Amino acid sequence: IKMIEILFIFLQLLFLIIFFSGPFYFLNLNSFSFLNLNFFDYFGINILINITFLLVCSFFNLKILYIFYSIIFFNLFLLFKNKNLIRNKLKNFQNLKLILFFITCLISISFYLAYDPTLSWDGIEHWFWKALNYNQSGTYENLKNMPLAYYPHLGSYIWGFFWSINPINLEYLGRFFYILIFLIPFFSASYRFGEVKDEYKIIIILILIIFALDRFLLGGYQEFFLFYLFYMFSLIYYTKKNNNNLFLTILIFISSSLMIWVKQEGLFYHIILSLVYILSSRSKIINKLIYLSCSFLIIFLMIEIRKHFHGNFSLNEEFFHSELLRYLNITILIKSIFYISIEIIKGFIKYPLWILIILFFLLDLFRDKKFIDIKYIFFILFISFIFAIYLQTNMDMRQLMPLTLDRILFHGSGFYLIYIFKKIKELTFNNFFT
Repeated sequence: IKMIEILFIFLQLLFLIIFFSGPFYFLNLNSFSFLNLNFFDYFGINILINITFLLVCSFFNLKILYIFYSIIFFNLFLLFKNKNLIRNKLKNFQNLKLILFFITCLISISFYLAYDPTLSWDGIEHWFWKALNYNQSGTYENLKNMPLAYYPHLGSYIWGFFWSINPINLEYLGRFFYILIFLIPFFSASYRFGEVKDEYKIIIILILIIFALDRFLLGGYQEFFLFYLFYMFSLIYYTKKNNNNLFLTILIFISSSLMIWVKQEGLFYHIILSLVYILSSRSKIINKLIYLSCSFLIIFLMIEIRKHFHGNFSLNEEFFHSELLRYLNITILIKSIFYISIEIIKGFIKYPLWILIILFFLLDLFRDKKFIDIKYIFFILFISFIFAIYLQTNMDMRQLMPLTLDRILFHGSGFYLIYIFKKIKELTFNNFFT
């Protein structure tokens, strides 16, 4: 790596942090104190809000640099305006070690990517060309001329957005965004340890990051994006359980709805999370109906936008095809379910977060015998979705599953990150380190 690249790597990371530092934290430092959110929770919510803004921008032929510097100056203005309030907050800030460790992780993984910025298969085949389109001032409508035009575009737009802001135009600098949103959930969830010393938090965060980090996914894949959105849904849901707040409901809806613009399976994740919210929320029936209606409305709008700009809406495969009739043969059906189950177990082993999740499930079921809970509702719907995907496909599932199933499992593990930290605290720190 050349010295000039090192300089711009640090500059890019600084720009990323400033870009996503507002508006929530600086503007509403006291307004939402009752929610008991931590620094990284606020940061995650800021990212969610800014991503939503970028999604809207992606449909219009707006200059990326104008958007970028407008947000940078706005956040710096908020910082200056609230400098006294922020200074007072920092005087009482207790988690400096955690912040420094976060910065260390962000820099380390960024240099890890910079050392070998090779794009992986899906990165170059599916997503790079869309990012290049935006890097070269292309429009959303122009995506219809890209390879695999029917794939969603949001991750590629943000990749192209941050690719475009650096003066030396290095493509991999745009992918630092994925590293940022991969790390935020671990540090945000770590605050569920409570008053445990930062040193212990850092050890657990490091172990879990090692469990989850996959160099292959840094090669242009969108998996970290969906992992982050699943985490944000669960974070805001758990926060809302104790605070029946309209703003939180909107954030829950946003975290779910953004998925349909990231990957094709995001459409089904959005439906699953909408069902999870409806089935587990204590809201009134009328509020649930409104939420469900909005969930389907956003799908309808996505389809109509795609039709308007690209002429049609399509997925990888048709939902119904003649090959589905093969499952009338019970032997084929049982074998297929067996093959899928084996690949799911392999995926659990590849991403050990799932091993922890399953172990904690078994422990909770043995202790509490409580079967109706959001974590079980999501698990049943999510795993059922995986079986449905591979039973429905017209392709050879035994060739397809080793390439894709583990990544689907990785997405869903983000939903359980808070649960993992809470269980580790319950089983270890409550007994030995407090």
